[in-house]
Amino acid sequence: MLKEAERVDFWDVIVIGGGATGLWCAYDAALRGFRTILIEQADFASATSSKSTKLIHGGIRYLKQGQLLLVHEALHERRILSTIAPHLVHSRSFILPYYKWHERPYYGLGMSLYDFLAGPLGEEAHQFLQPSEVLTRCPTLDADNLRGGCLFTDGQFDDARFAIELAKMAALHEATLLNYTKVTSFIKQEGRIEGVIARDLINDQEMEIHGKVVINASGIFSDEIRRLDEPTSPPMMAFSRGSHIVLDKEFLSGETALIFPKLNDGRLAFCIPWHNKVLVGTTDVATDRPLQEPHPTHEEIEFLLNAAGQYLSKKPQAHHIRSAFAGIRPLVKRSTTPTAKLSRSHKVSIGKSHLITVAGGKWTTARRMAEDTIDHAIGAGLLENITCKTMKMPFDEMTHSHKGEKLHPALPYTDDDFKIAIEHEMAQTLTDLLARRTRSLFLDVKATLEIAPTVARSLQKYLAQTDAFREEQIETFTTFARPYSP
Repeated sequence: MLKEAERVDFWDVIVIGGGATGLWCAYDAALRGFRTILIEQADFASATSSKSTKLIHGGIRYLKQGQLLLVHEALHERRILSTIAPHLVHSRSFILPYYKWHERPYYGLGMSLYDFLAGPLGEEAHQFLQPSEVLTRCPTLDADNLRGGCLFTDGQFDDARFAIELAKMAALHEATLLNYTKVTSFIKQEGRIEGVIARDLINDQEMEIHGKVVINASGIFSDEIRRLDEPTSPPMMAFSRGSHIVLDKEFLSGETALIFPKLNDGRLAFCIPWHNKVLVGTTDVATDRPLQEPHPTHEEIEFLLNAAGQYLSKKPQAHHIRSAFAGIRPLVKRSTTPTAKLSRSHKVSIGKSHLITVAGGKWTTARRMAEDTIDHAIGAGLLENITCKTMKMPFDEMTHSHKGEKLHPALPYTDDDFKIAIEHEMAQTLTDLLARRTRSLFLDVKATLEIAPTVARSLQKYLAQTDAFREEQIETFTTFARPYSP
């Protein structure tokens, strides 16, 4: 269960940002015994961390770029996450099809390296399949000139659900987490940060929060927080938009995912079973600024439809799309390197004021990023030397009985799911419920809009709110959801 803020006069660790990195930082710090508070300006995982490709993986495309250390680290983290949270991170079989004979040894070399980097405790080693075996697993794959496929295993998860369960684990170990609370400035003494001033956006109240260490784990907004500390700080972030579309299960029957290996921009794309739908993504489009809610462009949607049409026997059209979404990748600048070639590695830095910033990375490596961040604080003499414990601490499987009938035949959720989210998971808005506590908006926009009034009534009831509150929530969510339906 997530909990409201406790009254603590002085914290050991103040974390700014409630996405993947911030939540892992809060959990790591709390597990080491530090008094920890996390502050998130919107909802947990409401920006990039709920809009990923839903994979816990090494990153096949980084092999081609020669980023072997990053792939090795990510595969090591994949093993850790599947061990400590097996109910949240599960194995998914993938097929990399090939249509020319010379592609088999090329893919074989790459996948052998992937297996080697995963180590002896990784997933099962890759194997090659005959065309008939590929089509048995992926009957909707285009069979024309198919020569075979490479079968391998990687990890899959639900990003927003993992974030909420991670927040619960942090709270279970005495961290305090605040959503809809925005840091507006820093408290300083002789040039050193000793806390933050933040505003509760729900109740419009300002608060002072004092502590030893302040960690900037705000992802794509890292530069904004750094400029609160030092207005002339040069930008360290670069941004890339990754877009996805969601289709019905008929486009990829079975439980094996596909990799589309050769697309027009030189990248590969994924076609993955997810919550009884099919997720296709992602793009890589440089963008000049961070956005809480980016949206796919018409060109990106056409690109993904064409990619699916190139490899699937049934060619999806725009009217087949159930939902479309985009996220902004937080990339650390590397001179003039194009965003498609920027590494997903992370960087931890400590400013003159002792503000600690952790930037870059991805969901798969976020646990390691947090470990590095807290270790940096210890190395700088800001915290007591206590060893990281997240590598071996299993997640609690916090199960609830989900009673009642589904609210819509196209969605897997009941009223009980929303009640639990309101009472135990700090959901405060209709968007929290339909986009992140459940994944309704990401699965089927039309169906989600149809259940929105019913869910809004539940939100009104459980929060003891007014009819005006309910109507405002419906209106706000309807506007929010519109761009998800291209």
